[in-house]
Amino acid sequence: MRRLVVKLGAVLAVALGAAGCGSPAPRGRCAVDAECGAGSYCAAGGVCWADATPPVLDTVTVSCPAPCLRDSTLAVAAWAHDDARLVAVTARLDLAPGVTVPLVLQGGAWRADLPLMNWPFAAFERTVEVTVEARDGAGNTSSASRSAGLVTRLRWAVEVAPGASPVPVPGAVAVDAQGTAIFGASDARLYFVKPDGSAQRAPVAVGAGALTAPVVVGSAGVWVPSDDGKVYRVPGDPLLPVEMVCDTGAAVKGVALLGGGTPFAASSMGVFMSVVSGSCRSTTVYPGTIFVPGVCSGDKYLGAEGSNIHSISLNPGGFVVENWPAPTHASSPVSVPMAIRSTGEVLVPLDLGTAGALLSISPDGTPTTLAPPDVPSDGPVVLANNDVVIPEKGKTLSAWTSAGALRWRSVALPGTPLTPLSMTGADALVVADTRGNLSALDAAGSLRWTTQLSPAAIPLRAPNLFTPAGADRSTGYLTAANGKLYAVILDGHLDGSAPWPKSAHDPRNTGNSATPLPTP
Repeated sequence: MRRLVVKLGAVLAVALGAAGCGSPAPRGRCAVDAECGAGSYCAAGGVCWADATPPVLDTVTVSCPAPCLRDSTLAVAAWAHDDARLVAVTARLDLAPGVTVPLVLQGGAWRADLPLMNWPFAAFERTVEVTVEARDGAGNTSSASRSAGLVTRLRWAVEVAPGASPVPVPGAVAVDAQGTAIFGASDARLYFVKPDGSAQRAPVAVGAGALTAPVVVGSAGVWVPSDDGKVYRVPGDPLLPVEMVCDTGAAVKGVALLGGGTPFAASSMGVFMSVVSGSCRSTTVYPGTIFVPGVCSGDKYLGAEGSNIHSISLNPGGFVVENWPAPTHASSPVSVPMAIRSTGEVLVPLDLGTAGALLSISPDGTPTTLAPPDVPSDGPVVLANNDVVIPEKGKTLSAWTSAGALRWRSVALPGTPLTPLSMTGADALVVADTRGNLSALDAAGSLRWTTQLSPAAIPLRAPNLFTPAGADRSTGYLTAANGKLYAVILDGHLDGSAPWPKSAHDPRNTGNSATPLPTP
């Protein structure tokens, strides 16, 4: 009997020595930690041992380039140890607390790079917190949180003409295929700004009037409507001179391009003009005043003078001809831009004084009142499902189905909204307003975020954007009356399945529903 007791004592001593001095008694045999249950791990020799001591996180660091942008990458590093076995170190962001990312052991530290674009970001800017958690084989955990600082969508803001007095007021932006923001200003100059905020070329003097209407990027250069009553072409080659192509006699409200790239200009004198083989071809002078640019459906130009809407084409000889026997008459003058649906109807928002109306005109000129929105404040967009979203002077956006039913109306925005961008992703609509605010709404019209982009009461112009090839985010360009151009990171890209997703249809501002939309 004495020999048996001694023998058992020796076995226990060996087992305790293998487990470490002071370790609790084993609970059973195992192959992996999961077979031991909570609070135990599978030790060497396939024995389950209890462990109540959590890992130790010695140091946790989180870094982000300054400024920390929406599309920046956080670098997370953690130095951790455990008295038995450390099995995992993970990180999570408070942007989506349920999502964890494993850190990898490299050079004595656990590390991971976390691209912020992989997380939802329902804000213009906010602080972001990273929580690192270490876990041992028994399931014990330790965690530590660190702030990544302020993360913002504002990529940059630049002065259009630093030091100029008076400060030039920039017009709406057009964007070329390389992402250059191109816009005129009240100082009769055309500006070119690259995606990084630097000048692509020196400002170009154009005519003698303010350049308040949107410019248009064509295959032969930039078409520039001027308040001096003329249309200019600025070649892409900086060594070539600016060309005056049409004198309309009064301020030009905008240019749209026919399917072949031929420009059509709308003059406040009440005339529409086209440039054919270097010659300026015009309609008769109509009695109504022209307030807004026309739009194009392929090779047809639709323009509004007063309360009359005309459909115009060029005949085989290059002369301007009317397509309808008579213009379509609206119940009030057309004062905000029009849009075109996928079925070819022209959408005309009308200001009736105390109310609004949305007129739909068929390709043959037949008008139908589609919807009764509030008084419109700018041109509409047409979504992929053919819903029409209208900015309203009551500081709201409203969405109307193709049958004319109200789908939703947003909460009141901080200022009177302009034509929004229709985007892919959670920020379905991005809209600027006349008080310097930029806001994003979801597909149901609910507000996701808003910010004061330019100083209060400094109006913005409707946004444009550039999406690099293969990118999952875009840079929105917005000019403001304080003489600045703002670049803002937007999730997703322009909705290429929407018939009319932005002001003037596409980033080049062609105003033609047939212009292909860029695909990232």
